[in-house]
Amino acid sequence: MKQNAKLIFSYLRSHIIGQDYPLRQISNAIARGESGLSMPGRPKATFLLLGPTGVGKTESAKQSAMYLYDSLEDGYEAVDMAEYQDAKAVEDWKKLVTEKVSKRPQGGILLFDEIEKAYRDILLNLLQILDEGRLSYVCVPHDLSNWYIFCTSNLGCAEMINMKHSAYATIARTAKSAAEQHLRPAVVARFSEVAVFQLLPFAHQQQICGAMMDVYLRFVHERTGLEILYEGEVVQYLLRKGFNRRLGARPLRNAIETEISLAVNNHQSEYEALAAGERVTVCVADDRKSLYLEPSEGGSHDRVDRYAVEAQ
Repeated sequence: MKQNAKLIFSYLRSHIIGQDYPLRQISNAIARGESGLSMPGRPKATFLLLGPTGVGKTESAKQSAMYLYDSLEDGYEAVDMAEYQDAKAVEDWKKLVTEKVSKRPQGGILLFDEIEKAYRDILLNLLQILDEGRLSYVCVPHDLSNWYIFCTSNLGCAEMINMKHSAYATIARTAKSAAEQHLRPAVVARFSEVAVFQLLPFAHQQQICGAMMDVYLRFVHERTGLEILYEGEVVQYLLRKGFNRRLGARPLRNAIETEISLAVNNHQSEYEALAAGERVTVCVADDRKSLYLEPSEGGSHDRVDRYAVEAQ
């Protein structure tokens, strides 16, 4: 096993904010799988992740792959189930899945995104994966016993939106009941873990905004050479632009990329070229309608490359 269960949980928690309950379920199941304690002839673990959009369901699958296999390229495959909504799509789906698992005999993480949108007969084939760890295509069985299977669904999220003051256990029961009504109890019962992700309150989105800012500013630094600093009022500005309780963190990510890139482009226009190593600070305009970059005292001669330090 790569690391113990506590470290798996800590890793996931450092990347996905405000979802301790489902992350604990995922980390414990991965620990069982990596310890060889999963039942033979089935996938290492199977997960049904329920909850609204933009709260970390897909990211949990990706970060689990990063933890186990060090990169998405080495251990992660995804299938958008919304693309398989009619009877003709069943064989296409089976062909795609078997192709993906065949190129990774060592196993990995396989994500089926938004399973409630798939044609009903595909769920019958999914049961074969959950129960037997295999899927047959053109009479050839393909082994999935080395895989972790993640399925995501927004089932129950409409009810969850109106339950922001309810206990987590009540919210989880409501989401699971909605999944059983749509997918059938027999399907839901096949999963090792049914994990329910909650809506992100404003306080958690503040944390997420800071984390997303750091990631995007590191990207800007790599592309332009600019080191961009920011303060709390910029986070509040971006939250006003991008906070959406129903849609989670995705609108916030879009707001960060849009507003910061516009400020960088405006800065480049004003100074004709971006100076490699220049240190600037993001500021909120006086009219509170935009961001701009203010050259920091000392300019490029006062630069501390915090991104390079972090990479070491």
